[in-house]
Amino acid sequence: MAANARARRRLAICVLATAYVGLLAAPYVSRMRRPTLYGDDVSRVVDLQTQPLGKLLFRPVNEHMAPAFEVVSWLTWHLAGKRLAAAPWAYSAMSLVPFGLCVILLGRVVWREAGSTTAGLIAAAVFTLATLDVEVAYWYSASTFAWALAATLVAWLGAIAAAEHGRRWGWFAMILGALFAPAFSGVGLLAAPFAAARVACARKAEETTRARLPRLLAACLPFVGTGCYLLLCAQFKYRDVLATNLSERADPIGGAICALQAPAAALLPRLVEIRDVDLLIPSWAASVLGLIMLVACLIWAWRSSRRGAIAVAILAIWANYALIYSVRTYLGPPHAIFQMERFHLYPLAGLVLLIALVAAPIVSRFDGSRLRVLGAATAVTALVFAIHLQAFRARLSWMKYDEQPRVLAAIDHLGDLGRTLGATRTQLLAQFDPLMSRWNMFDRNTLELLPELGKRSKISDADLRAALFASLRPEEVASLCGGMDATGRLVAAPAPDRSVPARGPAAAFLMTANLNEQTRYIAHGWPSFLEFEVGPEGAGARGIVLPGVNLGEVRELWWTDERGGWSSARSIRFTRPQTLTKEEVALPFATIPQWPSEGLAGRRVRVMFHARGPVAAAAPRLWR
Repeated sequence: MAANARARRRLAICVLATAYVGLLAAPYVSRMRRPTLYGDDVSRVVDLQTQPLGKLLFRPVNEHMAPAFEVVSWLTWHLAGKRLAAAPWAYSAMSLVPFGLCVILLGRVVWREAGSTTAGLIAAAVFTLATLDVEVAYWYSASTFAWALAATLVAWLGAIAAAEHGRRWGWFAMILGALFAPAFSGVGLLAAPFAAARVACARKAEETTRARLPRLLAACLPFVGTGCYLLLCAQFKYRDVLATNLSERADPIGGAICALQAPAAALLPRLVEIRDVDLLIPSWAASVLGLIMLVACLIWAWRSSRRGAIAVAILAIWANYALIYSVRTYLGPPHAIFQMERFHLYPLAGLVLLIALVAAPIVSRFDGSRLRVLGAATAVTALVFAIHLQAFRARLSWMKYDEQPRVLAAIDHLGDLGRTLGATRTQLLAQFDPLMSRWNMFDRNTLELLPELGKRSKISDADLRAALFASLRPEEVASLCGGMDATGRLVAAPAPDRSVPARGPAAAFLMTANLNEQTRYIAHGWPSFLEFEVGPEGAGARGIVLPGVNLGEVRELWWTDERGGWSSARSIRFTRPQTLTKEEVALPFATIPQWPSEGLAGRRVRVMFHARGPVAAAAPRLWR
C-alpha cells in the first residue's frame, strides 16, 4: 500500500510538473510553428549580408552600442547557414533563448528573496505568461532587452550571494553582469545600480559600523563592469554618439512624467489584461497614483527586513521607465510609448518580485511538499494562462506572414542565379521594382536582402534580365514582385471612351460609405478597401485606370486568382507620380511581371487604402 501511494504521488508530481511547463511553453511553441522576421530583423540580416562583423560590432544604434548582441546576430546568421529561408526559424528560436534565461533566473531571484519555492514558481509563471512583455520573445530585435535583463539578473544573484552568504563568486558575477548587460542594450546600464543597491541595503541587525564600511565599498564593485564597457566603447567615439543623441532627444521632464504614469496606466492593468487605461483616466490622476505607489514602496523598503529586494524592485520599475522614456518621448504621446512592450520588461520583473514578497507569507505554507508546491503553482499558472490566452492569439495573428517563406526562398534563389550568371548585387536590384513587404518596416525594399556578389559584372543588363526571368518559376516571380512599388509604371490615363468601368463596389470593408453618391468614403487605415467585380471585358484589357489618386497618397491594388483567392503575391503598391499632377493615372498590365496572362475576366479587384480619412473612390476603369 505504501509503495502504491508513493507511485501515485510520483505520478501526480510528474503530471503537475508537465502541466506547469506545458502551460508556460504553449504560447512560445505556437510562435515557433510560424516563425517570421519582422521590421528591424530584416535590416539586421541585410547588414549581415553586406557588411563584415568588424564593422557592425560597435556601430551606434540610437544611443546604444551593443557589441554582444551583434555577435549573437552574427552567430545566429551562420547557424542558419546564411540562407534567408532558414533565418525566420533561427532568429525566432534565438529570441526565446534569453527570455527563457530570464524566466529561470527571475524564478531563482524570487526564491532567494522571498524564501519560498512556491513564490518562485508562481513569479516565473506570471512573468512568462503576462503579455505585457511578449514582444521581447516574439520579435528578435526586441530580444536585446531580454539579453540585458538576463545579465542584470546574474548580477543581482551575485549580489545576493556575496552580501548575504559571503560567496566570492558573487563579486565576479556582479562585475560580469554589469559588463555584459549594457553590451546587449543600453537599458543594461541599470545592472550595476541594481547589484550595488542590493549589496548596500543588505544590512544585518548585528552589523557594526566598522563592518558596514567594507560592505558599502564592495557595493561599488559592479560599476567596474560598467566602467570597462564604457571604456571599450569610448574607443569607438561612444561619447560623441551619446552627446548627439541626448542633445536631440533628451527630455528628462517628459520622461519623469511618463515614468510616474506608467505603473498605474499600463503596468498594473496589463498584468490582468486590461488595456488602454491611460485613455480612460486623466494623465494627472495616473501621475498621482504612480507617485503614491512609489512613496508606499519606499516606506515599505525602509521598514522591511527585505529592504534590499524592495529597493531593487523600485529601481526596476521607476528607474527603468525614467531612463527609457527620457530619451523616447519623441516617439509620440504617452499612449503610443506605453504600447511598446519591450519597455515594460524590467518593470514587470520588479512588479513580480513585489507581488511575490507580499504573497510569500501565504503561499509559503505549500513549501513543505513538492506535490503541494506544484499543485499551487500549476493552478495559478492555469489562471494566468486563461487571462492572457486571447492576447497571445492576437499577437500571433498579427505576426503571421504566410507569404514570407516564399519571398525569402525566392530571394535566395535570385542570389544564387546572380552568382552563377556573374551579376552584381546592384544589377540584380535594378531588374526589379522595390518590394514593399508588410513585414519589412519603414518603406524598405525587401530585395535588399540579396547578398553581396562579385564586384564586377560579367553579364549585360539585358542578358541578365532575360536569363533571370527564364530561370525563375512563375510563383517565384510573383513572390519577388508581389507588393512591389509600381509608381514608376503608372502613365496618364487614356480617354474615357476607351475604358469600361468595373462593376461595384461589391464590398466596403472598414469604411463608411454613401458620403457623396457612392464616390467618397471614410477609410480607417490599412487594410480598408473597396472591392469591385470585373466582367468578361477584362479578358482583353490593356490596363486599369485608377481615378482619384492624390500626390503622396499610398494605395494598393489586389486581384484574385482563378479560384477567387487573395494573396499579396497578386498585388502592387503605388502613389501618384510627381510628373502626373493633373491627369488620372493608369497602370499598363504589360509592365507587371506577375500579371495573369489571361486577364481579369471574372475576377475581383480591391483598391486598398493606407491613410485614414475621406478618400475619392470612384470605380476603376478597364483600359481597352
